[in-house]
Amino acid sequence: MLVSPRRNVRSSARPWMVVSLIAFAYLASVLGRTQGDPFALVRIGSRFDPGIADGTMGYDGQFSYQIALSPIAGVPHLDVPAYRLQRILYPILARIAAFGNPRSVPWALIVVNLVALACGVAATEGILAHYGQSRWWALAYALNVGMLMSVRLDLTEPTAYFFVQVGALAWVKGRRQASAFAFCLALLAKEVTILIALGYLLSLLRAAGHKAALKWGILALLPFAVWQGVLWIWVGSIGIGSGGAMSTPFELLPLRAWWSIAAYNVGTFLTLSILVVPLILIPAAAGILVSIRSLAKGFVQPAALALLAQSTAFLFLPASNLLDPLGASRFSIGLIASFLVFGAARSNRRVLAYTQLWLLTMIFLPGDNFLPSG
Repeated sequence: MLVSPRRNVRSSARPWMVVSLIAFAYLASVLGRTQGDPFALVRIGSRFDPGIADGTMGYDGQFSYQIALSPIAGVPHLDVPAYRLQRILYPILARIAAFGNPRSVPWALIVVNLVALACGVAATEGILAHYGQSRWWALAYALNVGMLMSVRLDLTEPTAYFFVQVGALAWVKGRRQASAFAFCLALLAKEVTILIALGYLLSLLRAAGHKAALKWGILALLPFAVWQGVLWIWVGSIGIGSGGAMSTPFELLPLRAWWSIAAYNVGTFLTLSILVVPLILIPAAAGILVSIRSLAKGFVQPAALALLAQSTAFLFLPASNLLDPLGASRFSIGLIASFLVFGAARSNRRVLAYTQLWLLTMIFLPGDNFLPSG
């Protein structure tokens, strides 16, 4: 499945079209196995909704659903209200798409993410084309287990990283205000996108000085900070750092949750290593290495700084994410996006080719191998 695109091959097909067809077919197969029930994607658990009598935890998409139904009435159905409500954009877009009709909300969640997925690929294509690279490298952005499972489970990542890629595209086109607004929306969809936003802010600070950086930062970051204040007043805490149910904080030592297992269970350590080494350790180390090399050579651009931030954070994943293949795969979406932008900006075909290895993770999709048991 590795892609080796050629620029001189002309076709009316575009990556976003291919991705849309694959994602649609994937969701159709899921719905076909569940008699067309959209709640198979929502996965509501009785722990947070007493009306569901199955004794399960459910998964994160249930919180987007409850907020989309009603941001106020949904609060009692959220595991950690501030943490979930800080990701307000995706459920609000679904509520708007459903015209406030509760019966339409589960379907609206699907539609919003499918549109965001296709548009995110199109934005990534635009970045690649701007730097003279093949648009087909953009397949890695969407065709990986983290992104497709996020669509399959009504999660916030497709919407969040769509706005990240729009922000990156606006930046390379010289539209700084549009870039800031896009990153503002990305933050309101998922807070971890701040890692990429800060890379752009630091680059602007170095290149254009404090005033330009302050102006961009106010547009991109201030609405998110204000929303955190609203959450403090509303539900009694801010969302940043609170985490969902059964979550753990970021580690102080790189990959501690992985290597510490070896001290008491070598078998589990070796089994876990099959996923951790190729999906986390190698990509994070590679991202840190190539970004630092570029920075040392004077390429102090958003692409390098964002990749460095994403790669470094990847090594310090919370145990609750590191030990959960789906959680780690979701976090890797930002890393894949950063690699693609960096590879395009540096005209580094080796980096772009490396991103295509994530296409191989789609082998986990059949049978919902990464589906959470709860």
